[in-house]
Amino acid sequence: FGDIVTFNYNINDLNGNTIYSLDELRTQQYAIDQEELFSGLREGLKIMKAGEQITFIFPSLKAYGYYGDEKRIGSNVPIISKVTLQSITKK
Repeated sequence: FGDIVTFNYNINDLNGNTIYSLDELRTQQYAIDQEELFSGLREGLKIMKAGEQITFIFPSLKAYGYYGDEKRIGSNVPIISKVTLQSITKK
């Protein structure tokens, strides 16, 4: 709780088509459980170690749910995300 993680990720549909690229989403910093982030990514970051890269498949419930992101992700759309956790700063 409260650790700061630095990570980057992308979002693709199940066919591998890019929805949001690494360049668009840029490197992010996130305080674990203290900021908004979709639930699947929030849970995924908790199980990762610094330097790891994991490809997650998130069902819509763990991604953007019924409403989507109101831009490029529709309602009830599962996603694939390749996440790289660059560093963890302990609180």
